[in-house]
Amino acid sequence: MRAIRWVVAAVVLGGGTVTGGNWPGWRGPNGDGVAPAPRPQPFPGGPPMSWGPEEVRWRQKLPGPGNSSPVVWGERVFVTCAEEKGKRRGTLCFGRDDGKLLWERWVPFAGKEPTHQTNPYCSATPVTDGERLIVSHGSAGIFCYDLSGKLLWETPVGTYTHIWGNASSPVLDGDHVYQHMGPGLLVKMFCLDKRSGKIVWEKRLKGAEAKEEGQFFGSWATPVLLERGGKRDLVLPLPGRLVGFEARTGEEAWWCEGLTDLCYVDAHVGKEAIVAMSGFRGAALGMRRPGPGDSGDLTATHRVWQVKRNQQRIGSGVIAGGRLYMPNEPGVVQAIDIKTGEEVWKGKPGGAIWSSAILAHGRIHIVDRTGVTHVLAPGDEFKKLGEGRVTGEVERTHATPAIIDGEIYVRTWEALYRVGKGK
Repeated sequence: MRAIRWVVAAVVLGGGTVTGGNWPGWRGPNGDGVAPAPRPQPFPGGPPMSWGPEEVRWRQKLPGPGNSSPVVWGERVFVTCAEEKGKRRGTLCFGRDDGKLLWERWVPFAGKEPTHQTNPYCSATPVTDGERLIVSHGSAGIFCYDLSGKLLWETPVGTYTHIWGNASSPVLDGDHVYQHMGPGLLVKMFCLDKRSGKIVWEKRLKGAEAKEEGQFFGSWATPVLLERGGKRDLVLPLPGRLVGFEARTGEEAWWCEGLTDLCYVDAHVGKEAIVAMSGFRGAALGMRRPGPGDSGDLTATHRVWQVKRNQQRIGSGVIAGGRLYMPNEPGVVQAIDIKTGEEVWKGKPGGAIWSSAILAHGRIHIVDRTGVTHVLAPGDEFKKLGEGRVTGEVERTHATPAIIDGEIYVRTWEALYRVGKGK
């Protein structure tokens, strides 16, 4: 494995151990919700299992709500949000040590782009390689800054409208940035050169496009990268099926039927299996991980299970020990055997959940919509280890936290928090 390239790539290879003190993009260094192993000193023991406002090292009020996650690199923390009902879309940089605002960059947007009140503008999480920060602002375009805030390039990618807005985050791998744009009447996948912003390829995904405005149809998922014998695929749940696109060309390499019309959840890639789930009580499927010689329709040969009706799912889960630990919108968390689709257990740790699960130091962390973080133990039965509160008040959030070096970065609709031991 080429370590320099892969540490900063949002690549899912089945939940292996990763190290380092950065959280470079959506769902961490590997894009799978697995946090880096804490450095032995001065961060022993990982993040706290329970905490209150007294453990908050700093709080910074944000100028607008948002569902994107914080990104942490070195001594900087980045987050996006919008003002003026999406007419101004911003990227903010804070000092990791003290939370001081270092810079902010705002992009005007006067076009039409509807969304839902539960999904404020700027839902996409940025991604960084330590030299450049790449931000998707939906129909306003894709922007690249250096870490001091200098604009390096911007690339228009078209207009995308859906009554519930958009959410897919950019994925950085080597010299390329991948972006799923949609849902709505137009859906595309892009590959950009990370240095210039030049479009390497773009593909229209006609089968994922709605037939009329307002149709409950589409995918909000972020693609994950899959390596199979030297080939590289972008794995993306779409209405009706899970698809693997060739990262080099954007062409469909393989697909597996069995999903339904709405897809909010990212694909979960294990060492031997892939699990994909629809939203709005839709279907879920499990398939054997494709090999280098597999192509085309793999439904008959690789799909090993399908569950046709499930909980309402918005956030993504995390794989540990052959099980998928899956949060559901009503607040129920399930442990699911990824080889069979069978439920091992379920439990309700707190309130309703929109965020995705993070595995850190052998513990599962899930933030509910009231801003409370619930810490669960993976295993044969539901076990809650503790919970964390950044404030004594309710602060709404749908964002997934960043967890590194014994610290937790929690983003609510009101503020950004740093919790834990710190430096």
